[in-house]
Amino acid sequence: FTIKNNKIETLQVTWVFDDMNSQILMMDYDTNRDKKFNKKESRQFKKIYFDKLSKNKPFTHIKVDGKKMALAKHMSAFNMAYKKNLLVIRFTIDFKKIKQTKSIDIGFWDEENYTAFAMEPEFIKFKGKTLKTKLDFYETDLFVADILKVTL
Repeated sequence: FTIKNNKIETLQVTWVFDDMNSQILMMDYDTNRDKKFNKKESRQFKKIYFDKLSKNKPFTHIKVDGKKMALAKHMSAFNMAYKKNLLVIRFTIDFKKIKQTKSIDIGFWDEENYTAFAMEPEFIKFKGKTLKTKLDFYETDLFVADILKVTL
């Protein structure tokens, strides 16, 4: 998180895929088999795999003061790499134009239950002031997911 004036300015999200999914996605999108994503391969992956998700929700669920945040217009800086045989995706969510007064809840889950996510507390970091956080759970009949509650 980047914090300014007790408000979240940006959230840098990093997803590290497990071995199996990394291998599958590399086989599908690393078309020249050099274990890197060139610009064309990254664009293709983003278009097929990520942009399709972001029209709805790219496994990212955010509520600001209890109201769902529309993500597609606030996402930027998409980057992907293959590091230590794992696929790593990074993207930024811009909160600068979002009114924030009390709290922000952030969770990562797949409503169709094909992809599982885990938030690790040691990777939740702040640049600027550190805000109060609590790692909690979101539970449905189908799955349980981590949710980070941030108090402003």
